[in-house]
Amino acid sequence: MLNNKNKILPILGVFIGYVIVEVIKTYMNGSLSGDMFLEDILVPGLFFAGGFAIFYFILLRYVK
Repeated sequence: MLNNKNKILPILGVFIGYVIVEVIKTYMNGSLSGDMFLEDILVPGLFFAGGFAIFYFILLRYVK
């Protein structure tokens, strides 16, 4: 159980980091709103984290 949790932490960290960076970028532009957060930050963040997860698990499988 603990081993599986450690595999998820980098993916969660990538998603949180992506969202934080994008929120800061849009806040600096002055264009942060609720609709923009959902469409331009959260959804691309999920796709980015999903792509990272696929690459990460493929890498884990072949590096052993």
